[in-house]
Amino acid sequence: WIGMDAGTCKVSVEKLVLLPPERAFEAWFREVWFGGGGFGAPAVLREGDEGTRRGCIRRVPGCICEEVIESERSAFVEYHISSGPFPVSYHRGRVEFRPTQHGDTQVVWSVSYTPLAGFGRILAVVIRGSFGMMLQHLAKKASKMS
Repeated sequence: WIGMDAGTCKVSVEKLVLLPPERAFEAWFREVWFGGGGFGAPAVLREGDEGTRRGCIRRVPGCICEEVIESERSAFVEYHISSGPFPVSYHRGRVEFRPTQHGDTQVVWSVSYTPLAGFGRILAVVIRGSFGMMLQHLAKKASKMS
């Protein structure tokens, strides 16, 4: 098993979501994983486990396939790029749903990756920007649900 420390680069983005962790977990899957986080819904190639979504595979723009490899309701989701032309030799993401003292959720989206030569800086910008936009989309949708 190769974990979150295997990549040569790391990016982490956080956002407060005004929902308790269980609902934030569900909203993240609905609005981001299945809904595309404001970028348009990806194609779902395999649904995975109904409760945790482990084994779920989606294809995002650029024909990049991502698969949920570990998940615990209300706590975290881990995924990796299973195929596609993303310029990395390694990529593993983790989304954590951390409860706050006020009953909301601090969502922390991190990725560990190893970029192909020449892609390091641009990938950091793309990843940080896309995670930030998708978490902003999630927070906006969540504020209408709370």
